Amino acid sequence: MALMVALRNLASLIAAGNVPVKDEKIAIFSDELNHASIIDGIRLAERQRSVEFFVYKHCDMSHLRELLSNCKMKKKVVVTDSKRWKQLIQSRGRSFIFSTATPVPIATAGHAAVIVAKRETWRRRELWNRVEDFCALTGIAISSPIISLIVGSEKKALKASRNSYVGNLSLFYEIE
Repeated sequence: MALMVALRNLASLIAAGNVPVKDEKIAIFSDELNHASIIDGIRLAERQRSVEFFVYKHCDMSHLRELLSNCKMKKKVVVTDSKRWKQLIQSRGRSFIFSTATPVPIATAGHAAVIVAKRETWRRRELWNRVEDFCALTGIAISSPIISLIVGSEKKALKASRNSYVGNLSLFYEIE
């Protein structure tokens, strides 16, 4: 999100504080399944009319290449949630330096959770029973108790989230 705001500010600086004209704007190409914080950051920048926002199909480099080649804007940025880039930014990004350490209470809670998980194996079995039930009910093959579902529009995702009784359920919506 901070990066998107910085891009917005950069475009505004290039435009000398005015609303950037087409040549001064930055084209942002975003994977359709990017994290919500990335999408929110892009939308913030877009509201300031300093960037134009393009969405490419998840991990579809052909679609991205087509969008990039059809875009006549000079300044282009591709934004994705690809793991190596995230690790690079977290380890080298100035805003993360000295702030990447886990706070002691969080580390302690995590340690306690590991101890409970080791001692109370019934909890893991119960979790996997629920995963297997979900697979049986939906026919969706999953390999993790963290399940991401695409439900359609933002409105549908919010409604599904409010009505969800499942713990780690990530709901995505399609960007129009």
